[in-house]
Amino acid sequence: MKPEKITYEALIEAFPKILGKCSFEINEGWYGIIWDLCEQLSHNKDIYFRQIKEKFASMRIYAALYSNEDYELISEACKRSQTTCERCGEPGSMVGSEWVYVACEKHILQRDIEKI
Repeated sequence: MKPEKITYEALIEAFPKILGKCSFEINEGWYGIIWDLCEQLSHNKDIYFRQIKEKFASMRIYAALYSNEDYELISEACKRSQTTCERCGEPGSMVGSEWVYVACEKHILQRDIEKI
């Protein structure tokens, strides 16, 4: 069952096979996307993630032993990250000039508010 507040520890405990060997380099706002994805991938007993990171305001997931169907689910999750605040998981948009990131109105950095 998906907890109200998803933590790194909750993800590892719920999906040890998929995430047990994974390096996490994302903020907790995207943990809900990871949870949903792991639930969708639970049919595949072999898949596991090697790394999850943010790059150019989008989540990147590096996985092993996945099918074409799994790849499509992973791609959809990465696309979903582009409209999800990295800090809180609320709807957001890409902002920033020197460093691009995804944020809701509450989490846009002051330096980027001034440029809007």
